[in-house]
Amino acid sequence: MALLVAIATRIYAQPVEIRGRIIDKQTNQPVPEANITTEARGTGTASDAAGYFRIRVPSVPVVLRISHVSYGTTEFEVKTAPRGLLVISIRPAVVDVDEVQVTGERLRILTKQDPYSIQEFAIDQQVIWFLGCINNQANLKRLFVANLYGDTLASIPVRDAESLFQDVFNNVHLVCRDSAYQLFHPKGGNPIRLLYPSGKNHFLNIMGDIEVALGEKLVYTQEDPGTYSRIVYYIQENDSVCYKLAVITDTAEAGRRIAGAKIEYLMHKYNIPELFDMWQTISIYSKRGTQFDQIVRHHIPYELFVANKHLYLLNYLKDSLLVYDQEGKFNRALAVKFHQESVLNGDKYKNLTCLTDPVTQEVYILEQKMARWVLSPLNTATGKTGAEIQLPDYPAMEGIYVYDHAVYFLYQEKLHPYYTRLYRYQL
Repeated sequence: MALLVAIATRIYAQPVEIRGRIIDKQTNQPVPEANITTEARGTGTASDAAGYFRIRVPSVPVVLRISHVSYGTTEFEVKTAPRGLLVISIRPAVVDVDEVQVTGERLRILTKQDPYSIQEFAIDQQVIWFLGCINNQANLKRLFVANLYGDTLASIPVRDAESLFQDVFNNVHLVCRDSAYQLFHPKGGNPIRLLYPSGKNHFLNIMGDIEVALGEKLVYTQEDPGTYSRIVYYIQENDSVCYKLAVITDTAEAGRRIAGAKIEYLMHKYNIPELFDMWQTISIYSKRGTQFDQIVRHHIPYELFVANKHLYLLNYLKDSLLVYDQEGKFNRALAVKFHQESVLNGDKYKNLTCLTDPVTQEVYILEQKMARWVLSPLNTATGKTGAEIQLPDYPAMEGIYVYDHAVYFLYQEKLHPYYTRLYRYQL
C-alpha cells in the first residue's frame, strides 16, 4: 500500500505545463507584458504581444499571480491540469484620486511625499530614473530609481551629475561633468550600477546625432550644404557605408532664393540703389527668418519615429508619411493633413512631436494648443489621427512621455520652495 501511495504521489507530482492567454475583461483585447508567477521559487514568465504565455508548475492545484502595471495584481487558481488553452480575464487597475486632480480620475502625483525636486526623469525596463535635489538644494543632488508607481527602490548621491540621457535603444545614461555612464538596476537588488564609463564629449559626439534605431541600424540626418535640403541616412554594425533613405527639400524656399538672386542682379545691372537697399531690408526681415539664419541653419520641419519594426518619416513639406521596413527599404507613402492648421493667410505647420509607447508600440501625436497639451493616437496604417486625448491642464508641463498606456510629465507645485513633481496620467 505504501508503495502504491509513493508511486501515485510521484505520478501526480510531475511538472505541469500551463498554456494560457491574458485578456482585458472589458475589451477582450490581449494584455502583453503581464507577469505570471507562482509560489514556487523561480517559477515565472510574461505574456507576449498577443497575450499568450506558457509556464511549468511543479503540480496542480496551483495559484497563478498575474501582475501588470495597468491592471494591478490578480490571483487565479488552477485546480486541475488544463487540457487546452487557459483564458484569464483581468480588469484595469483603479488609480487613486489625488486632491490635485483637475479632470478625470486617472491622475496622481507619484513623488508627492518625497523630499526631492526632480530635474529630469527617464523610464526604462519597468523602472523610473530620477535626477533630483534633496530639499531643492543643488549641492545635494541624488540619483533615484523607482517603480512605475513612484516607490523608491534605491538612490545614490551624484554631485557632478548634469543630466539624464536616454539613447535610441531606450538605455538610460547619467551624464556628469566629465563622463557618462549607463545606468542599471538589477531586479530584486538594491544597488544602482554605473556601467561602461566614457568621456562626456566622446559620448555626446557619438550619441547626440543619432535620432532613432531601426533594428540594428542607426538613423540620423544631415543638412545638404548649399541647398535647402536635409538628408536621412542610416549606418549599421560592421559596415562603414552610409546609406541614404530620403531627401527632404524645401523647394518653395529654394525657388524664392533663386528669384531673389535674379532681382538683385537686375538691380545691380540697371543701377537702382534705392530699390536694391529696400529689397535687402525686406529679405532680411522676411517671415522665413533672417539671412543669417538661412546661411547657418535653414529649418526643415520633419519627424522620425519607429513603431512595430518600421521607420516613419513625417515630411511636412510634402504632406506625406513615408514608411520603411526593418531592412531600410521604402514601403509606402501616406498622404497626411494632421500637421497643418488653417490661418487667415493660408495654412501653416503645427509644432508637433511624435511619441511611441515603447511597450505597446502605439504612436501618439503631441501638440501644444495655447496653454494646454493634447495627445492624438496616430493610425500608422492610414496616416489618420483619432479623437484627441485631453491631458490635465497644468501650465509649464514638461518632459511629457508615454509608457505602457500612461502619460508621465513634470510640473512645479505651487508651494514653497516650488518642488518639481512627477505626475502619472492613465490613458
